[in-house]
Amino acid sequence: MAQTTCGFCESNTQISNEHIFAEWVGVLLGADQGKSKTVVHGLKRESYQPREWRASTFDHKVRMACTTCNSGWMAGLETAVAPIITPMIRGVPGALKHSDRLTIARWAVKTAMVQEYAHPGRHYFTQAERRSLMNDGVNSELGARVWAGRYVTRPNGLHGLSVRLVGVDGALGACVSMFSLGQFAVQVLVERASARQEERQPWHAGPWEELLSSIWPPAKPADIRAVDLTWPPSVSITSEEMFYEVFCRFASVSPKHPFGGRNGG
Repeated sequence: MAQTTCGFCESNTQISNEHIFAEWVGVLLGADQGKSKTVVHGLKRESYQPREWRASTFDHKVRMACTTCNSGWMAGLETAVAPIITPMIRGVPGALKHSDRLTIARWAVKTAMVQEYAHPGRHYFTQAERRSLMNDGVNSELGARVWAGRYVTRPNGLHGLSVRLVGVDGALGACVSMFSLGQFAVQVLVERASARQEERQPWHAGPWEELLSSIWPPAKPADIRAVDLTWPPSVSITSEEMFYEVFCRFASVSPKHPFGGRNGG
């Protein structure tokens, strides 16, 4: 059934085809240069194979937002995040202020919300949660956690994975997304049940603190505004298999290649 109301503001005005990743990212990675660069797109959900294709633009779209949201606050969010993550996409080390992390977190969760519409079935995010993100940014009650790493591999295009975690009672318990744009890798875990926990322990052990920097939530609210976060982390994600292992760390499924004696960088 076609989307008839906006996934964010609930307006029943014109619903547009929203890019999961904005076109400026494709231009930055060379997708507008035709045959001069191969850009790999991939989206995966449990039991589904990734889809990969060559494209002159980043053309993966979903119908979920109205034209007002698309050209309004969503476009404004892309404008705000672009100068922050462009150096990271290119692999340039730098420091992130509190305001930078807040912008990245809102953008990453928004991307996870939009990406969910690319898959059939139940949605994890509620209409109220999407509206709250639109109006107020990342709400602490959402239970959102965002990390950033460095993905060093070729081709350096777009790679994405997402899954909805289902509890023993059949209810949707969490949503996990992970995507990379160039060398900038982002993992998003949203789990309402762990919103009040200071930390959410992964299901699988691994060198996660070396591979990922915590973007959100702030670990120490009292002094977080005064401390810049250095990116990239000390260890890089260096293969698609390694990327998948990081993605699977919160899922009960076993990674194809568990960590053990591997060094990255």
